[in-house]
Amino acid sequence: MLAYIGLGSNLNNPKQQIKDALIALNSVQDVKVVALSSLYQSKPIDGSKQPDYINAVCEVDTHLSALELLYVCQDIETK
Repeated sequence: MLAYIGLGSNLNNPKQQIKDALIALNSVQDVKVVALSSLYQSKPIDGSKQPDYINAVCEVDTHLSALELLYVCQDIETK
């Protein structure tokens, strides 16, 4: 099954955080990152004085269910 995952960060070296998330996803059994969009920089939409966001989308090939993949992503996000 192909799935698409949105990635983003605006704190603590966002580009590295996206790279680390991709490495973590690829290390999960039955999940393989097969494509990555370009990185996209955007300002916070609420106009707050936070750093800009770096965003991307990756395509993964997986045998996990949608719920299992969600749990994997949530686990990676908390690290």
